[in-house]
Amino acid sequence: MVSEDYQNQLLTELRQQGYDHNEICGELVQMGLDKAYVEQLLSKVASEEALDEARPEPDITGHPSSLSVAGREVKLLMFTRKPRCYFFADFMSAEDCERLIEISKTRMKRSVVYSADENGVTKVVPSYTRSSNQANYVLGDSDFTDEILSKVSELTNWPTKKMEGIQVIQYGIGGEFVPHCDFFLDSSDGEEMPWQRVGTFLIYLNRPTYGGSTFFPDAHFEFIPHQGNSLLFSYEPGDINRDLSRHAGTPVGGGSKWLATILLTDRDIENGVTKGTMGGRMM
Repeated sequence: MVSEDYQNQLLTELRQQGYDHNEICGELVQMGLDKAYVEQLLSKVASEEALDEARPEPDITGHPSSLSVAGREVKLLMFTRKPRCYFFADFMSAEDCERLIEISKTRMKRSVVYSADENGVTKVVPSYTRSSNQANYVLGDSDFTDEILSKVSELTNWPTKKMEGIQVIQYGIGGEFVPHCDFFLDSSDGEEMPWQRVGTFLIYLNRPTYGGSTFFPDAHFEFIPHQGNSLLFSYEPGDINRDLSRHAGTPVGGGSKWLATILLTDRDIENGVTKGTMGGRMM
């Protein structure tokens, strides 16, 4: 049996040599692979290539150890493929982190989520799975928050008009967010949402004494919060590893945790309202 690694290597070589779909299929079938399996493999590759053109991600061509964002050196600490995550150090300065915390303190309200009521109407309601408070900023609220969104855009190669804005979230001792996915469901149940989320960008604004990590239970890794560090993970429709983006904010064991969340969308957002066709369904 031909190993999966060898299959992928051969597939890459044939494509680089200019073989078309049918020619590649013929070569792999001659090696003893089942034709239906080969067709499925080629379909998967085509799907992944389409996603590569439409996913929020930094340019890490050549595997750089750091990237320049608005003149600041942002270090790439870790990259995973399942799910696709990028962990950065020094995305924001300590001064900017403290400033964002300070301006948000007077705007804090209990954290909310989208939820459908008994009539199937989606509303913003207080969250009972997320013990936190938050302040929200949309594009145009202030030069400072717009600069943050612009930096996120530069790093992720994703336009600011396709961001829900900034949620500044504060968790006290015991505060947590239970395991969840940020994207809207694709099932036929629930009301359709007017957009779909394709990625999440987190900025850690401080360092709790204990706890407060971002934990991916299905992928079996977690990220420890340190001030100024950031985490990007994507989960586009059609990504076979999308469910692996399920994550949690673990309970804060000491001090408090401040976090900025920017949700990236598949279509334009204007003042918290999206333009375009429907994107997903919310339970």
